[in-house]
Amino acid sequence: MDDLKLIRRITEGDKSAFRQLMERYHQLICYIVWQFHPTAAGIEDLVQEVYLRIYRSLPGYREKGSLKSWIGRITRNLCIDYLRMSKYRENSLEEVDVIATQALPEDEILRTEVKEQVRDALNLLPEHYRVTVVLRYYYDFTYQEISETLDIPIGTVMSRLNKARQLLRSELAFTERGEIDEMP
Repeated sequence: MDDLKLIRRITEGDKSAFRQLMERYHQLICYIVWQFHPTAAGIEDLVQEVYLRIYRSLPGYREKGSLKSWIGRITRNLCIDYLRMSKYRENSLEEVDVIATQALPEDEILRTEVKEQVRDALNLLPEHYRVTVVLRYYYDFTYQEISETLDIPIGTVMSRLNKARQLLRSELAFTERGEIDEMP
């Protein structure tokens, strides 16, 4: 069922439709929250707050942009509000996976050795590159959706992706040559 049909069902009071919509966007929400909050317990609390904010805001949703970028903006804005109040920062990508797999055990999270190397290299990227790469390649955001979600120009999205690919290529080539035993 597409997003618009789910939204109609939700606004008509169908709670199972909301659950279905949140399952669809759970990992995206967890990832964005993880970017702003350092602890697994904090992620759960903030994700629940995001769900509530989305539920309350759905009647006002306009079909201008994609629902994915709308949910991303709501999540990002709530996290920024939370940061203003608490001043938290920095954590590891593994925490978001723990939360995502606890809530949706049927999801397969990166398991092969090659994917782990990519993840390790991705964790080494500066945050602004990492977020852009994850939104594009893990969540299939368009450049426009990334631009709207992060509130940056499309040209900045393109340059961040280009630079991130260069950095990843370099790091993965370094790892492949075996010049390091362990990722920091």
